Amino acid sequence: MIYLITGLGALALFAWVLHGVTQQLGENFAIQYVLRQKDRLLGPIQRELALARKLADSPLLKRWVRDEYDADLRTAALAELDSYRRYFADHSFFFVINASRNYYHNSAADDYRGRELVQTLDPARASDQWYFSTLARVANFDLNVDYDVSLDVYKLWFNVIIRDGEEKLGVGGTGLELDRFIQAALHEDRPGVRTLLLDRDGAIKAYDQRAYIDFNTVAKSKEARSTLYRLLASPEEQTLLSERLEQLRRAQIPIAVLPLTISGQSHLAAIAYLAEIDWFALALVDTEHIYNVRQFTPFAILLAFSLLTLAVAIALLLNRLVLNPLAQLHHSTQAVAAGDYRPMAIVDNDNEIGALSNAFNTMTLTVRRHTEQLEQRVEERTGELQQAH
Repeated sequence: MIYLITGLGALALFAWVLHGVTQQLGENFAIQYVLRQKDRLLGPIQRELALARKLADSPLLKRWVRDEYDADLRTAALAELDSYRRYFADHSFFFVINASRNYYHNSAADDYRGRELVQTLDPARASDQWYFSTLARVANFDLNVDYDVSLDVYKLWFNVIIRDGEEKLGVGGTGLELDRFIQAALHEDRPGVRTLLLDRDGAIKAYDQRAYIDFNTVAKSKEARSTLYRLLASPEEQTLLSERLEQLRRAQIPIAVLPLTISGQSHLAAIAYLAEIDWFALALVDTEHIYNVRQFTPFAILLAFSLLTLAVAIALLLNRLVLNPLAQLHHSTQAVAAGDYRPMAIVDNDNEIGALSNAFNTMTLTVRRHTEQLEQRVEERTGELQQAH
């Protein structure tokens, strides 16, 4: 029973330690994963953003904005835009001149060549609100996920303000097809891991489940946006997430790790701040998939077998070195108590039990010798008395 209780206690301790180890391994995995995702995401985004900002800063394009209908400037400007188009990853560009609200565009298929003027934006049209909101709210650039009705495509748009000093002349840039971007940057074949991109307010900018993505964020109020906060299970988690995002933005912590419950499922979330674009990369890790306790079953079996072997070995040694000698000693003491001094305790080791058995045997021999001497004297005295009478 003692061995059983000890074994169960050891297994319970092993399970408790194992739980802590898997949690720590899960945290370490989440941190390393989100850092890898951060580097993986920033590379293509920074490249496209740098090219888009260079486009918006082109002196030639700024001159054309000032004199849009000059034929020579128009030809040179469209050639300049086409040059940028070839270097953008998506091989497309867009360019909006604020004075006329004319929207110029060409795609990777080059199917707008010679007719780059696609449309004139209208502030009364809902699908054009991205432009007017960008011009009103954005200082330098904005990354906006949106569906372009005229082009019939979902994209991550790099919207860069065209400036001349403090004056905003328009918006230019490029886009990355959303599905292709998610597949290249966010898709993960490993089960139990998902990545989201959040803006500074927690709006979901990229996710492998499109239904949760907040499209055209720039044209919405904060209350109307699809944010991660709405998916969390409790106000406490919402507050904790908000605090961690703010700490990351202020560079008070390098990485945030916290538990989040999304759609009823528990996750370990690791968050890294992408300061260059003011976004966050968030990795959701299901530790049960990454480090399943069942993976440690062989170790548990090995531990149980080791404990059983140890218990058997201890029992055998205890019987050989302690219990059996004590039983023999007990048998000898009972015989001596009954007046039989012949049984001797067997001494087959040099430990304390052996020393005790030796001492008992010595005592028994002494008692037997004294008893025999006493009996002999009694017999002699009895004989003398009989002869005297």
